[in-house]
Amino acid sequence: MEFVDFAGVGEATVKALAKYNLHTPEDLLTIFPREYKDTRYITAIRDLVSDKKFLIEGQVSNISYKKFGKKFLRFTVSDETGICTIVLFKFYPNQIAMLERAQYVRCYGKVELSLNPQMVHPEWAIVNNGNSSLEQKLSAVYKIKKVSDKLIAKIISKILYEKKVVNILPQEYLKQYGLMSFVDALYYVHALTNSIDDKYLLKARQSIKFEEMLAYKLAEESIKKDMTKPLSPELSLGLKEKQSFLEKLPYSLTNAQSRAINEILAGIEQRNTMIRLLQGDVGAGKTIVAAMALYATVKSGYQAAIMAPTEILAEQHFSFLSDYFSSFEIEVVPLLGKLTAKQTRESLEKIKTLENCIVVGTHAIFQDRVEYCNLGLVVVDEQHRFGVEQRLALINKTSANGNKLAPHQLIISATPIPRTLAMTLYGNLKLSILDELPPNRKPIVTTVLNRAKKESLITKLKDAVSRGEQIYWVCPLVEESEDLDFLQDVKTLHKELSDYLGQERVGLVYGSMKSKEKLEEMNAFKSAKYDVLVATTVIEVGVDVPNASIMIIDNAERLGISQLHQLRGRVGRGAKESFCVLLYGDRISEVGKKRLSLVRESQDGFYLAEKDLEIRGAGDILGKEQSGVSTFKTFDINEYYDNYEKVAQLAETVVQKSPDIAKKLVNKWFNKRVNYVDV
Repeated sequence: MEFVDFAGVGEATVKALAKYNLHTPEDLLTIFPREYKDTRYITAIRDLVSDKKFLIEGQVSNISYKKFGKKFLRFTVSDETGICTIVLFKFYPNQIAMLERAQYVRCYGKVELSLNPQMVHPEWAIVNNGNSSLEQKLSAVYKIKKVSDKLIAKIISKILYEKKVVNILPQEYLKQYGLMSFVDALYYVHALTNSIDDKYLLKARQSIKFEEMLAYKLAEESIKKDMTKPLSPELSLGLKEKQSFLEKLPYSLTNAQSRAINEILAGIEQRNTMIRLLQGDVGAGKTIVAAMALYATVKSGYQAAIMAPTEILAEQHFSFLSDYFSSFEIEVVPLLGKLTAKQTRESLEKIKTLENCIVVGTHAIFQDRVEYCNLGLVVVDEQHRFGVEQRLALINKTSANGNKLAPHQLIISATPIPRTLAMTLYGNLKLSILDELPPNRKPIVTTVLNRAKKESLITKLKDAVSRGEQIYWVCPLVEESEDLDFLQDVKTLHKELSDYLGQERVGLVYGSMKSKEKLEEMNAFKSAKYDVLVATTVIEVGVDVPNASIMIIDNAERLGISQLHQLRGRVGRGAKESFCVLLYGDRISEVGKKRLSLVRESQDGFYLAEKDLEIRGAGDILGKEQSGVSTFKTFDINEYYDNYEKVAQLAETVVQKSPDIAKKLVNKWFNKRVNYVDV
């Protein structure tokens, strides 16, 4: 099924859904409602309770309004039991006329109790002959921008009522693990039963999540099986060639880097496919270790590819690798969003014909149109943005020589992952660990400040700028939010700092900007055109501006330890002493205080990752991305970690007893065919 098969779905709706990674009608089935709107029952006004949402119906009276300036529309609704005041600040002139002609209305919203009950900006509709467009029913609220809940519900109900979805797990397994069938669970989750029972709703959500967890584990087992087959090229690097690479470096490798390089080179020399996770602290030098692996691959006569999670980082990799390998006469081929159609065609042709080159891009390097002639190694920067679907696709990127050789895989983690978590999530990967920083790295002075001191901090920026310092200021929001008015947003701060320092000195970057605009802003900051870069956490990964020496993180209490540590690592990359300021708001919790205190006291990423796991669980370790490929649809890493034993147990049973079910589940959740024969 396609979205165009549904009435009311146009191009604008398709684009809006795509921003939420929803590309097919079936994708809508596995998004959970943010909340439920219960308008099944009309409540008597005398029974209204503060801070809860209710549906009321009654007679309209006392209409008053102001059309200009600070506009408002106020009226009362009365039934046999009492009176409720309704206040609207956004309305159309014709709505006033409608109210003046109406006798009865229905209103649904949150109640405030003072002398009389009051609703501010509720949903409302006229009642004619007992009928109203505000229907008495249970409905799901999805909060997808520019797409109505009504349209989403219509698509989901059509799919389910036409029996387009089938149950895969048999009753035997459902009963054993206390699960609801997939179809029944969807009916409950999307409020199509017109009943809401917390117990059944929880079971329904858990059942859907468990099925995806199971599919993920089964896919991991499939990858593990494929990776143990002797189907990869033997890539070797001579001592002389290795020495040539090292001599070009402006510094000596750390012991940890040398150890990791030796582990990786030993891995890619084997016919068995290497699949290795390289993890290290921020600034530990992961990129140069990966570059050695790319170099070894090309010197062995094969192609290598490196995938970055964002265009910014892909551009940075391309710039570094092109410069570094120019003296070795190794061609680096870009697959970047900024390329023209002609340049993209040229890159695709080179990838198809040039046997020993390095390809750089985002997840676009795995698209069907990209044909590799001799792929020997893929380096994936950011494991947690590289989902199972992408890893399954990677296995299919084989050589065209008839040997069906699968590329070796080197996967990089941005921040350290505790060993227990790494083995749970990526049990089929071997580990190389960089637990040592270069000796010239200075500690970053970290301070924790209340946001009440923000103004004095801004005044100090001028002095820092006059000394030639460059500053990042990170905020949690892109724009002002009525619901989150206590949080700083980048657009307001950008205007504030521009007014103070001058428009031409302050840059702005956030996730939903076009890739080209983000790159332009980042490059302007890197070339020192801007003194200050105001950004969301989109800059958390890998961005390298050596002259940047101050990092200010606004509402730092909203971020996890590992994310704070990762952001802090954007500074301290040059010779200057660097600083990180963690600003927190008045609503900070005790857990929030503890997190900020830990980040202030330690710069050891491995220690902080363990503490992160203790305090908040697995979810914070890998963070919540603003861009890139999301690994899971319905659950977070915490839930997988907590359910791992049960999931692994059932996965083993399914593989042994029901390989056909395993195939169906992985195909359903990850759209790839996986062979489970002989697992």
